[in-house]
Amino acid sequence: MHGWIPLGIKSQLRMAERMKVLLTGASGMLGSALWNDLEVSPSVSKIFRLQRLSQPKTAKNSSQISLSEAAAYKFDVVIHAGSPASPVNHTKPADVFTANVHHTEALVDTVDEGGLFIYISTGEVYGPSADSPISEDAHPLPVLLGPRSYYPLAKLSGESISQSRRDVRVVIFRLFHTFGPGVKRGDGRSFGDFLWGAATTGKVPLASSGTAVRSFMGSEDFVRAVRLAMTDKSMNGIYNLGSPLPMSIYGFAELVCEVSGASLVMEKRTNNLIPSPISIHFPDTKKLEFHGWDRHQTLDDAVEKTLREIRIQANL
Repeated sequence: MHGWIPLGIKSQLRMAERMKVLLTGASGMLGSALWNDLEVSPSVSKIFRLQRLSQPKTAKNSSQISLSEAAAYKFDVVIHAGSPASPVNHTKPADVFTANVHHTEALVDTVDEGGLFIYISTGEVYGPSADSPISEDAHPLPVLLGPRSYYPLAKLSGESISQSRRDVRVVIFRLFHTFGPGVKRGDGRSFGDFLWGAATTGKVPLASSGTAVRSFMGSEDFVRAVRLAMTDKSMNGIYNLGSPLPMSIYGFAELVCEVSGASLVMEKRTNNLIPSPISIHFPDTKKLEFHGWDRHQTLDDAVEKTLREIRIQANL
């Protein structure tokens, strides 16, 4: 059959050329870090960002594209990082499911044959019953009732839809606590509250005992993992992405205090968010490490860079 190229060879030829990439969530904390990296990547010929419904397209922004316009394209790489990530927004099921179900269904069809679809999921899909460190073999069992269930259930649905095509390579990252420049005021996650408090008031507000154990990772290591998925053609399927080192929320608050010089203060919870039922939650990252990934960015460095960017946002 003249002109037919096997899928593996076609993927290799694509990587030898410069790629056309579509990124969703480019205005978010992690999406903006990806955008900055991809903009200067020599392997990317053109990068498009998916237009937010609340931000009409302008003639000055040729990189912005609507979902309906994207349907007419075929991209070498599609990275779906666009989703409400703050627990403040997880109580709005329509927004969460639209981003992770309806948009995923449309976006996976915009990948060219032999291309790559990267879906950013969450470690919350494992639920409170999983033993840490959590491996990818653990059976996902998120909370099934109430607002805390909307986000992980939508992410699990998105994972399933992402794997609906057999002619493209699919990499799913189950992301654990990750932070960096671009975290919004009022984010609702502990790291956001700590960092904004330290940068703007000199106080790190702790609204719980802080005994819950998580893992904390800087966004530069998130970007490195996505970049690895774009270049390592042997990567396929689900990968945990986060720091494999457990740290209590209290311990992270103390770290922010040490780096910033702020003081730790106990405060009553000022929002109506339902506390997470997960007490200990950190990943086993051996599967990703097998491909050469490891943590390069120290937490001190990630905290310093985030504090610096917050002060710029706040005109301090």
